[in-house]
Amino acid sequence: MQKQNGLGYKGRKRRRVRMEIKKYKHTTYLVCINRKKLLINPGIFSFKSKNINDFKELDSILISHLHADHFDENFVKEIYDSVKPKIFAQEDVSKRLKSIGIDSETIYYGKDPVFLETSKSLLQEQLINNVQ
Repeated sequence: MQKQNGLGYKGRKRRRVRMEIKKYKHTTYLVCINRKKLLINPGIFSFKSKNINDFKELDSILISHLHADHFDENFVKEIYDSVKPKIFAQEDVSKRLKSIGIDSETIYYGKDPVFLETSKSLLQEQLINNVQ
């Protein structure tokens, strides 16, 4: 495939994508793509201090499983109540979130779509394809 006249592949205009990844302690990441922000696995060991103001512009949260080092339920609830980000979570996490009044989109893995592939496609859909 070749580029022609500043256009990307298949004749589409190329978009500049700005991506930043911030690593917190343990398993938590904040991925920013063109001003869209995704918080991954906000666990109990992740932050020195939990300041909700650091996440006021958060678009979505991805939680891989129920372990406290990946899912600080109280902090996620605080973020959700304040910011209302879209939450993507593994099935058990989605059930737990629902029990405390938080809506989420369930990510399946195992016999259903593989978790990492689902996560990748969600990232692309939510953070890259929606950027104008």
